[in-house]
Amino acid sequence: MLSFKLSQTVKTDPIDDDPDDYINQGNAKVKRGQYEKAIEDYNTAIKVEPHNAISYNNRGAAKAMLNQYDAALADYDFAIYLEPDYADAYYNRGYIKDELELYQSAIGDYDTVIQLKSNYTDAYINRGAAKVALRQYEEAIKDYDTAIRQKPHHAIAYCSRGEAKAEQGQYEEAIKDYDIAISLKIDFPEAYKKRGDAKLELEQNEEAIVDYDSAIDYQPENADVYYNRGRAKYLLTGMKKDAIEDYDIAIQLQPDYREAYARRAEAKAEQGQYEEAIVDYDVVIRLRATYFAYEERAKVKVKIGQYESAIADYDVVVQLNPNWAWAYSDRGKAKAASGQYKEAFADYGKAIKLNPDCISAYLNRAEAKEELGLHEAAKQDKDKANHLFKTMLDRWKK
Repeated sequence: MLSFKLSQTVKTDPIDDDPDDYINQGNAKVKRGQYEKAIEDYNTAIKVEPHNAISYNNRGAAKAMLNQYDAALADYDFAIYLEPDYADAYYNRGYIKDELELYQSAIGDYDTVIQLKSNYTDAYINRGAAKVALRQYEEAIKDYDTAIRQKPHHAIAYCSRGEAKAEQGQYEEAIKDYDIAISLKIDFPEAYKKRGDAKLELEQNEEAIVDYDSAIDYQPENADVYYNRGRAKYLLTGMKKDAIEDYDIAIQLQPDYREAYARRAEAKAEQGQYEEAIVDYDVVIRLRATYFAYEERAKVKVKIGQYESAIADYDVVVQLNPNWAWAYSDRGKAKAASGQYKEAFADYGKAIKLNPDCISAYLNRAEAKEELGLHEAAKQDKDKANHLFKTMLDRWKK
């Protein structure tokens, strides 16, 4: 999405205390990142000429850069009140609404911009982004198409259209748009990242890593790129350790990156680093507790014989998701491992009642029966599991 528009003034007559001087000074300070000082200049311009819409519009942009969104909206509203055909003010107000996730209202502002100036390319691009946020992908692509017709060398328009296509699973078509975007703007980290994401979805993991490398070269502080590169490395043979290193960096850059902790925990568990994996799952649960996080932590605890602690985690899983058959099956296995066979059989029975096709429940129950010397009963469960597995394979083949 493209950012705010500062309106320029043209000085005609040299007069003392000209508001245009203060506006232009403010604009220069905005470009240098001196937003608070710029606001002071716009304030002075407004004192000199209280009904100058440009002063309010540009002050709104400076306030928005300081995340003072409510104050910025008030300035844009007043600029529009003073000058109802002020396209830049509608555009800027739409941008703020995007930031506040008021996408439908933002689209209304971009509609007005386009009605006022049909060749306002950036309004089409931002309207497209708002439509993507609302999952109106085909409508968004139409906006990006228009932007590209108006400006055939607009790299952001191609990148944005690629994103809309990727959201619909059209990854190969998306990659074509990212290719063009990168050919137009070689130092475009977002396009490299998104092309990498599309290749990751297509399981082109090595190529995805190359794109993530390029994105990192241009933007080394983007935690998402390290995270996704870690995902690609994790899927390649012999690169689990490298994946963990990428997750490490993602977490250093963004300490509350829940997904990175979860992926790192998964990779560490596969590397046999069970205690470290549990520590990561602890953080995952602290950041946001879900039944899946408890379940994954429980599985790791079982691997190192922490059966009672694992059972406690499975207890939480079935509290959060009482109909999750596999949780009962796995809790039963943990109970059997700790000698609680009666309770284990109850869990296996519950799992099968919830899901008669739960293969793991039959296999786990068969294993427990074998340990108790109930060989014929164990065989019946194994036969049932094998029958279910064969039925599942036949279904997949069809």
